[in-house]
Amino acid sequence: METVATYKNDPAFKAAFLAEISKHEEADALLKGTYGEFDPTFKGCAIGCSVHSLNTLQGKPQDDDTKFADHGRVANELGFPLWLAYLEDNLFESLPSALSKTWPRRLAEGPPGTPGTLKLATSSTPRSVSTCCRCCASCL
Repeated sequence: METVATYKNDPAFKAAFLAEISKHEEADALLKGTYGEFDPTFKGCAIGCSVHSLNTLQGKPQDDDTKFADHGRVANELGFPLWLAYLEDNLFESLPSALSKTWPRRLAEGPPGTPGTLKLATSSTPRSVSTCCRCCASCL
């Protein structure tokens, strides 16, 4: 088992991220098939909305030049392994719409407990999701 320090072991950061990612759900701004687009407000997939939420928390600009497909940034800043960010994206694109719209928040909530208690069985880590989630073919 590997213990991962999620949300930098910071309960306030976790609460702030959950509040931001929940805004995407409440605004019906989760959209399959794109990492992110403005029409006129932002809509995006699980990873795109996570990047948008991180930018909001960090006061970074939100525009068409933002790299909303940055799985590595999401994994690094939330303290998740990279394969979990790709898995989040893949599951978001594969779930029925009613479930996919709540998926980013549900994953961000994580298991019960404080940030930093995520335990992963690394021996069962998926091997194929680290290459491409095939959600939009942009990384093929």
